[in-house]
Amino acid sequence: MKGRARAVTAVTFLIAAFSTSYAAARDRVFWTDSGAGRIERANLDGSERVTLIDGITPVGIVVDADAGLMYWTERSPARIRRADLDGRGVEDLITRDLFDPEDIELDTRRGKMYWTEPEAGVIRRANLDGTQMEFLIVGDVFEPTGLALDVAGGMMYWTDRIGKRIQRAPLDGGTPQDLLTGLFDPADIELDGMRGKMIWTEPDPSIIRLANLDGSDLEFLFAADVIAPDSLEIDLPNEMMYFTDLRTQRILAANFDGTVFRVIAAGDLIAPEGLALELDGGDCDPCDMNCDGEVNAFDIEPFLDLLFGPGEPCAPCTGDVNGDGDVDAFDIEPFLECLFP
Repeated sequence: MKGRARAVTAVTFLIAAFSTSYAAARDRVFWTDSGAGRIERANLDGSERVTLIDGITPVGIVVDADAGLMYWTERSPARIRRADLDGRGVEDLITRDLFDPEDIELDTRRGKMYWTEPEAGVIRRANLDGTQMEFLIVGDVFEPTGLALDVAGGMMYWTDRIGKRIQRAPLDGGTPQDLLTGLFDPADIELDGMRGKMIWTEPDPSIIRLANLDGSDLEFLFAADVIAPDSLEIDLPNEMMYFTDLRTQRILAANFDGTVFRVIAAGDLIAPEGLALELDGGDCDPCDMNCDGEVNAFDIEPFLDLLFGPGEPCAPCTGDVNGDGDVDAFDIEPFLECLFP
C-alpha cells in the first residue's frame, strides 16, 4: 500500500502541472433550419429559444461544449464553419473543394472533425481548424448521410440511404463493413457506447431502431405514424431522444419507449435538418472520476479505487472511458489521454 501511495503521489504531482479542466455545459439543444436560413438554440424544454445566426444555409451541426464552440456545414456555398455558442466569432474553416457537406462530428481528443458528403459518396476529415483535409471513404458507399464516431473503439459508423444500409470503418479509413442491409430509409445515427448500441432514424416508415454495434439484435425502439424522424441526438443519462420531424417541421423529444413525448419547437420551422446537444458533463464524463466537473490530478486516486477497489462510480459512466461497459485495464490509456489531450 505504501508503494501504491508513493506512486499515486508522484503521478499526481506530475499530472497536476498538465491537468485539463472542463467547464460544465448547460443543457440545451441546437438546430439548423436550412429553409429559414438560420441556427437556433433552446433549453431542452423548448424555453429561451433564440436565433444565433441567420442568412446562411446550415445543414449538420455539432457542439464542443468544453471549448464553447459549435461547428456546422453549409450547402450553398458549400463550406464548414464554426462560432461561439452564442453565435459570435463566426470563422470559415473550409471553403474550397467541398461538394455537399452534411453531417459533422468531432474527435476533440485528436483534434479532428469528420463529415459526410452524400451526393459525392465520400467521408472526409480535417483538423479542427480546417487544415489537412483528407478523404477517408471513397467508393464502397453510395450516399453516406448520418455519421457517428466511436472514438474509444477507433471506429466510425454511418448510414447509406441509397444503399439502405449501415456501415462502419476505422477512424483512419479503410474498407467499409456492412453491419445491416435491406433497411427502409436510414437517415441519422447515434451511438450508445455504454451499452454497445447504435440507434438510427428511418423517416419513411416513421421509426427509430436499435441494434448492437455489430448489427445483431435488431429491434424497434420507437414508432409513430404522425412523424418522420430524421436528424437524431440522444441524451443517455436521461434516456431521452431529440429528433427533427420532416413531416410536420418540428423539433421533438421522447423517451426511449415513446411514452413521454414533447414538442421543443414548431410553427415557424421550414426545413430543420441538423441537431446537437449541449449537456452538463458532470453526470456523463467517464474521465471525471470524482464528478467535480473537472478532469485533473484529483481524479487519479478515485480511478485507482475503481480499478482495484473499493471505489464506487459517482455517475453511471464514470471510469468506463473506452465505453465497453467495464472499468478495467483497457480504460487506463484513454484515461491518460483525457489527462494529457
